[in-house]
Amino acid sequence: MDTIRTISVNTQVDEKIASDLAYIEKATGRKKNALFHEALVNYVRREMKFLEAVEAGIKDAEEGRVCDFDVAIEELRKDLRLK
Repeated sequence: MDTIRTISVNTQVDEKIASDLAYIEKATGRKKNALFHEALVNYVRREMKFLEAVEAGIKDAEEGRVCDFDVAIEELRKDLRLK
């Protein structure tokens, strides 16, 4: 079995976030460390998906796979049956 290597990260948050975190910790019975970990993992995954989509869009544009904005909006409206 592979060992997962981890690093420690320190951060500071404002009082509102700290208060909300304490509330979530108490309400869920989960430790702050687990809450921070989950939040960070979700953030990184979301940002990676966004950056991958941007890179794919740039590649499409470079390879000529683009369309006029107004045409795209009109097709979307038709697909969604909007006027």
